Amino acid sequence: MGLKGTVTYEKTTASNGTCVAVLTMENAPVNALSNGVRTGLDKYIREANSDQSVKAIVVTGAGKAFCAGADISEFSSGMDGPNLDA
Repeated sequence: MGLKGTVTYEKTTASNGTCVAVLTMENAPVNALSNGVRTGLDKYIREANSDQSVKAIVVTGAGKAFCAGADISEFSSGMDGPNLDA
């Protein structure tokens, strides 16, 4: 079974010419931090941090919500994947 939720990564240029990485959490309806979202954030934050052209990282949520927090459906089975420690 695949991971629940994803993150997309796009590089864009701000109006001042700065390269910005935009990470969009996609886990409808409220972009909860599921295993798939945590895995995507971990992967793409590392990727953006290692890219010398990226000067800023923006994290946003798809749809109407940024992020509701933890995916409580994972509480009973235990949390797999990265825990997003600093």
